[in-house]
Amino acid sequence: MVEDSDLSYLYLDNCSISLTALERILIAVKTSKLKCLFLRKNNLKGKHCSALRRFLSGTNVDGSFRQDQNSINSQCYESPFLHLEKSILSTPTKFCYPKLKVLDLSHNLLGPEIGSFIHSLESNYYLNKLVLRNNSITSFGASSLVEGILKNSSLYQLDVSNNSLMSGPNGGMVTDSFCQLIKRTKISKLVLDNCELNNAFSTSVALAISLKSKLRHLDLSNNRCHSAETLKTFISVSKNSNLRTVKFTVPGTNSEINGLVKELNEICSLNSS
Repeated sequence: MVEDSDLSYLYLDNCSISLTALERILIAVKTSKLKCLFLRKNNLKGKHCSALRRFLSGTNVDGSFRQDQNSINSQCYESPFLHLEKSILSTPTKFCYPKLKVLDLSHNLLGPEIGSFIHSLESNYYLNKLVLRNNSITSFGASSLVEGILKNSSLYQLDVSNNSLMSGPNGGMVTDSFCQLIKRTKISKLVLDNCELNNAFSTSVALAISLKSKLRHLDLSNNRCHSAETLKTFISVSKNSNLRTVKFTVPGTNSEINGLVKELNEICSLNSS
């Protein structure tokens, strides 16, 4: 079992994990030595968010086994997971935080309900890296995500690639949300690859970067946000920042754009030395 092993990494990708199975897994992980948990491609959605919220916040992952008493009595044995849950529930006032450093929930459907569990990061001081690639996160979910991280999160790396962050009625708020993320959090690596971002977004993000910000690595690949003016803004701010890398996807035939990208990369390289 996970809680009795010395495992550091656990990959449960593409396992069609049900709500009950997820809660059993999270109960076991909570008291284990596990550092990295991968739950990619499991069709996790809104109904799974309550379990994730309790898990990340350190509260009991109760509600785990929704079997009624008759179904429990009909079993000829007691699940070891049930025994573990009872031991956790016996101390309801004691918080038990998972020691996870990395949580990868990519390729699921958590976006529409992401705000219902992301605020649990407020009280989690262990998680360093959160990956939410391809999770149907729109503008509303993006704003909720950042709002949760702003509340005293320990995150250093955030990856929300392959999400339509600017779509929806709150598209205008997303830019300000990520500017606040850069100004006020510990995030040192931010991956926004293929998020339908525009030049207005990337220029505003560039202007949010300063020597006070912790941001070191920014990935804006596969977005239409690399105009000459945007790149010039990044070049200007990077001279007085801690930026080490900024990634863009640019057409190879545009000599002006490629020249500006090269200049930006050279400045970032100097910041690394």
